[in-house]
Amino acid sequence: MRDLLIECYKIEKLAEKVYMQFADNSAYSKAVSETFREMATEEREHARIIDMFMQTPEHELDATPSLTKDQMDEMLRLAKGLLVCAEKSDLSANEAMKLALQVEEQLVQAHANNALSPGSPKLTAFFADLSQYDRDHIDKLQACIDARQQQSVTD
Repeated sequence: MRDLLIECYKIEKLAEKVYMQFADNSAYSKAVSETFREMATEEREHARIIDMFMQTPEHELDATPSLTKDQMDEMLRLAKGLLVCAEKSDLSANEAMKLALQVEEQLVQAHANNALSPGSPKLTAFFADLSQYDRDHIDKLQACIDARQQQSVTD
């Protein structure tokens, strides 16, 4: 389980970098940049929470992750690919938000699956919280997309 937590930590740190890259893209509106900056800050906090949770004694982390190593590697690969896209700065704001939505949706599923796998109540609650954090990001991204669409309709 500790290996899974390490991978989760890496993904959160990558997401922070991606969202900061998007936040710093001068081609994006202030609202889009602020949304990404807020999400980057939250991803940093999620990584901190995971790091603190990794201090839990090993016997309290006794559970079998529902995700395989290959699935975690794929999620890490996806996050790294998103960082490459973010560093190129050639994505439109809508493309960036839609890619971020896809990543967050996959993270929700991964964390939810781990929350449902047999294990300690503490571990179950931890993954349920991570899943909720990702749902909150989906809501933020969707609200930003909706606001941009509404603005373009009224312009």
